[in-house]
Amino acid sequence: MRLPRILPLPLAMFVTAACTDVEPESEPDLSVDNEALVGRQDGDASCSPYTEALVSYSSHLARTVANSDAFAQCVAQKMASDYVPCGDPFPTASRATQIARAWEAFHAANHVEYSCSYTTASNESASAAYQGWGTRGTHHVDLADDWAEWFGDWSWYAGFQPFPWRASGIVHEFMHTHDYAHPNAGCPAGYHGGHNSVPYIYGTCAFEILQASHDRCGDFDTLDTRSLELVDAWPAGATCERVTDSLHRIALRTDNGRYLSAIDGGGADVDAHGYGQGPWETLFVVDLDSGRLMSGDTVHIKTFGGEFLRATGGALDARMIDPDTSATSRFRIYVAGGGEVVAGKQVTVRASDNHYVVAENGGGGAANANRATVGPWERFTVEQPRREHVVRLRAESTGDFVQRKGNGTMWVDATRSDSADQAFWLLDHDGGELEDGDVISLETLRGSKFVSTCASGTGQVRGTADYVSACSRFTLVKLGGSPGTAIRHGDALALRASNGDYLTGVPSYPPYTDQLRNYSTWIGPWQRFDLDLAQGDRWEVR
Repeated sequence: MRLPRILPLPLAMFVTAACTDVEPESEPDLSVDNEALVGRQDGDASCSPYTEALVSYSSHLARTVANSDAFAQCVAQKMASDYVPCGDPFPTASRATQIARAWEAFHAANHVEYSCSYTTASNESASAAYQGWGTRGTHHVDLADDWAEWFGDWSWYAGFQPFPWRASGIVHEFMHTHDYAHPNAGCPAGYHGGHNSVPYIYGTCAFEILQASHDRCGDFDTLDTRSLELVDAWPAGATCERVTDSLHRIALRTDNGRYLSAIDGGGADVDAHGYGQGPWETLFVVDLDSGRLMSGDTVHIKTFGGEFLRATGGALDARMIDPDTSATSRFRIYVAGGGEVVAGKQVTVRASDNHYVVAENGGGGAANANRATVGPWERFTVEQPRREHVVRLRAESTGDFVQRKGNGTMWVDATRSDSADQAFWLLDHDGGELEDGDVISLETLRGSKFVSTCASGTGQVRGTADYVSACSRFTLVKLGGSPGTAIRHGDALALRASNGDYLTGVPSYPPYTDQLRNYSTWIGPWQRFDLDLAQGDRWEVR
């Protein structure tokens, strides 16, 4: 029998440990730190496009609630009143130390990698391996079928509301990866893992705050996934406050149009050879100050592969695993004229020794951290495309879907099999709400390749680009559907490439093929696509 969907579901993995009950101490003081769950969320080949969208959105909810004052208050109170240490990585430490270390582990800024092939005969929906307290890098979670649910088609899924137990489940499982358990045996009297353990306390706090925030502050609009309206206190927040998602995914463009690039995606040197934004140029900025990412904030800068940037003796590389062990991985980011770090702003990045990051010759060569003053080579333009929309494109002329073949060619011949080859991350380069006129890119759901019109051959479109160049940028033209300029699930649109031509789904009769092409200067039936937006319009309790 399944448990009610009101708490994170238990894991299949339990440990047995001898635990000693400790008298409760006074409520701990846990300051808000917003590193939690910062990084990629990657599913393997066993995961459907639905699960990719669910995990992406659930992680957004989890990160944002973890960045709230209410969450810190809830965890502090529950750890002081409910927590009984059993199955924890520090069984002999003092209560205060155990509480502080759990909070530290939760803010370890990990990537999360997940599979969707987990099977169990009981009522569990997920499993997480114990991977070491406080460890950085990629942590692994296994999801069962009922975590992602089953959907007959994309339209059915777009109306589904995964709120709020999946977000609390993300938090719950994440604490397991840091070696926190809820064993059934070997614990002191009064212990019950579903009430006293760290995974349940943290997951329950996320659940209760999201539920209270929805009830008091209103529905969560997925088209503004940079922030949420959350209650300002726990357990009885009287007002709502805007809380920002701590995931800042950016690229830094140099003075001459190249990009700061972590070679191999991390674990090696950093240079300024990048031709456009791809995995090597993707940086996750971890804001060590509370609130929005603002000029002057102290940050860690994490690469796509999980390592952190560091500045040592004027050199710049991405070989740091745990940035808390050295000041060399602390930077300050400054906006020209002050304000928030957003797309289009010029910024400078200063290392802990007060030297600035520089793209030598303005880009195209080495990158260092050895400049005492700021000039054009030390200034970078922020690009910050939002990567929260999983989409499909259906050609109105045939009813078939755009999909990427194994060799990277793009075709318009897919039926409703809901294959991951038909689904793409939509990167919104303009940020905010998805609207008519926005510039976007399409990234393959698997493998982080980008749809591009730069392939050889007249009008060819391929899904093989390693980075976003001008050839991978498309302007959305809304043609019909919902009222206004906002683009919603089911709207009709065209995609205009940077050369002014439109993507074209050519019907399969001679001399044409089913390949997606880019050679029309006008919008006709073959240039019209219906958008399947995985998250629909809103997530809400129903």
